Amino acid sequence: MSIQLITFDLDDTLWETSPLIRTAVEKQNDWLNKRIPDFKERISQDELTLIRNRVTRDNPELKHDLTNLRTQVLAAALQQIGGSRDLSVNLAQQAVEVFMQARHEVTYFDHAISLLETLSANYLLGALSNGNTNISRIGLDKYFSFSYSAADLGIGKPAPDMFIAAMQHAGVTANQMVHIGDHPEHDIQAASALGIKTIWFNRTSQSTPPQTTNYREVTCLSDIPSCLSSF
Repeated sequence: MSIQLITFDLDDTLWETSPLIRTAVEKQNDWLNKRIPDFKERISQDELTLIRNRVTRDNPELKHDLTNLRTQVLAAALQQIGGSRDLSVNLAQQAVEVFMQARHEVTYFDHAISLLETLSANYLLGALSNGNTNISRIGLDKYFSFSYSAADLGIGKPAPDMFIAAMQHAGVTANQMVHIGDHPEHDIQAASALGIKTIWFNRTSQSTPPQTTNYREVTCLSDIPSCLSSF
């Protein structure tokens, strides 16, 4: 059957994520430091990790809701250094919005936008991400008809839920769908296990391939259209 639906992972598939998150955290902490003197010195990264582990342990449902988790971790950290509960929650919410603003200042990989323009003219496109990018916030809703995140479903990839939700939303079967992503397990193995065709975007030439044979591999996004025609 012909391909009708193409889904994309977002982080590290359409843009590089690590420097983006690093910059967003720096801007978030700089914002807090201006309002809480010496915030960055009073709360170390190790302490934030301990707080995050405690919050996640006490609220396991937050594991996949990264924005809410970040807010609660920061609020707990601010309370730990003497802030009232209400003030800490308010400051945490504002700081996370600073983080989210920077988190959405993405720099796309070469050919990403032209690829989406081309594919959206011929296929239904969906975004499937474990991260917390809002596609409308960066204008990708002009290409993607829908999106699902781990926060939306309460569970992330490699669980099958996101792929199943995409197929149900689009009204297609597995052999009418292609998923494109960078992660060998979360994207390629997980989708392939459902019978979905996959394209592994191996930009960094990882040496450990997905543990499946049901995929094509590219190192540049511009090669994806030819892969699609080979299915």
